[in-house]
Amino acid sequence: MASYSGTAALKAGFEHYRTLLDDGQTNKAWYAAGGRLRMPTLAVGGEHAVGSRLAEALRDVAPAVAAGVVPGSGHFVAEENPEALLAVITPFLTGTNGADR
Repeated sequence: MASYSGTAALKAGFEHYRTLLDDGQTNKAWYAAGGRLRMPTLAVGGEHAVGSRLAEALRDVAPAVAAGVVPGSGHFVAEENPEALLAVITPFLTGTNGADR
């Protein structure tokens, strides 16, 4: 995979993990100050990974969260079951929400 070859590409790929603790502190401060996601939100989890637990964990910060569970999938839902992922995402985006509320 050319996308992950070379020092610069690897550094960019790992940058997300380098910022996780700082992001967590920023998000904690935002939440403590009353921050909430007021828009409809879809939390997608694989059936064999987080399932609907991600949506439940986000309910306080995102009151309008919907749970989308991708059947037959684990952590990497887009790779493991892309058709089922689209079946969860598309209705949410088009307003014909098939995800659980």
